[in-house]
Amino acid sequence: MIQSASLKAGWSHLPDKKGLVSGIIISGSGFGGFLSGIFFQQMADPNDVKPMYDQEEVYFPKEVGNRYPDIQMMLCGIYLIIIVIGVCLIENAP
Repeated sequence: MIQSASLKAGWSHLPDKKGLVSGIIISGSGFGGFLSGIFFQQMADPNDVKPMYDQEEVYFPKEVGNRYPDIQMMLCGIYLIIIVIGVCLIENAP
């Protein structure tokens, strides 16, 4: 829903460059997902603990898994702040 509102607002500001606006907004969403994955990995495993191998299974120690609930809450808060700021900044062209 946020992406469609951003697209509509961007198209109203630059009606002759709808393709460019669409590309920037959609690639921004993908790039944000890429960066959040790297950010999440650094928060979950700051000491770069290597995974353990047990026959066919690969797993991380419990110290990495125990950080997950706190990280998830922090990321939810960060995403909420970003979304609220973004929604407040969306407006159609006059």
